[in-house]
Amino acid sequence: MKDESSIKNIKSHFAEGEWEQIIKICQQAIALNPQELYFYPYLAKAYAQQGKFSQAISSYQKVLGTSADQSEAYAELGLLHSKQKKLEQAAWHYEQALNFRPDWPELQYNLAVVWHQLGKWQKAMAAYNKAIEIKPDYGAAYFNLGVLYDQTGQLEAAIAAYQQAIAIQPKLVRAYSNLGSTLARKQEYEQAISIFKRGLALDPTLATLHNNLGQVYWFDRQSGLALKSFETAIVLEPKMALAHHNLGKLWQQQGDYPQAIACFRTVVELEPDNILAYSNYADALQKIGDLDSALDCWRKIIELEPEFVDAYCQRKLATKPEDLLETAKLTCARFLQALKQGQRPEAYDLLWQTYGYMGDG
Repeated sequence: MKDESSIKNIKSHFAEGEWEQIIKICQQAIALNPQELYFYPYLAKAYAQQGKFSQAISSYQKVLGTSADQSEAYAELGLLHSKQKKLEQAAWHYEQALNFRPDWPELQYNLAVVWHQLGKWQKAMAAYNKAIEIKPDYGAAYFNLGVLYDQTGQLEAAIAAYQQAIAIQPKLVRAYSNLGSTLARKQEYEQAISIFKRGLALDPTLATLHNNLGQVYWFDRQSGLALKSFETAIVLEPKMALAHHNLGKLWQQQGDYPQAIACFRTVVELEPDNILAYSNYADALQKIGDLDSALDCWRKIIELEPEFVDAYCQRKLATKPEDLLETAKLTCARFLQALKQGQRPEAYDLLWQTYGYMGDG
């Protein structure tokens, strides 16, 4: 027989977030009647709220195989395993819960998220669609389905999913961000700009949206508007390396190398392992004749990724006439060798030659 007084007290403490009191009441009730299963889920939830996952899991397991609600216990165990990044175990428990309640949309969604995280695209897609079938206005499921379609290159399907998410949840700003980015990948710049602006109308303080808008303006050859968007993103989020990098590339494209250098310097300060920023930094430094600093950048790149410089040079040289290609490749290889061996004077000369062959001298 349930102790109605204890249950009333537990619910009162839950409302106040008083987890220790709940644990104490549950432990006392269980000590008096170990066969009373009703208190274990409350005990488990209180432990979970405190981050005591092993105790929470142990408490939920007490009700498995009994007359208690199995679906909730398995579902909560799935959630606990998911929080601990034990994704295979989380999926197994969610599937067990669905054996009892296959029409639970949130459970189908949670299972889909786990499959998604595990990279099991088809299973994730099926679970997201099942959640939507059960709950047609499930905006979050449409959004995640859009992300999945994006990741698998199904851009039209991604666009449709994001649009549906927005129709259901018009204030879901991240859906505008993803939809705009997907449209930009299809080079539908005018539509992408419109979508980003709608997102910014909802929240003009989102630096990521301003940066994304700037990228689309840049792709659409609207450099002035791109510049303003990148600068706005940086004002809103000064440590946003991507916005600094984009602004640096824009200045570089416009031939303002000192401004570009300042941006790339900021990027490598924020992200010391950003190889692409170092390569752009080196290119800009070479343009103003600062080979000392350019060589330092290339040396740092080699420390981070030994194969990057060779791949970079090969990509740059790929468009050169056949009669220059072999000489250019040899010069590039000699430059790399000199750089690796610390032969600075020779590296100077070879760097000039390499840039010359690339068409960047």
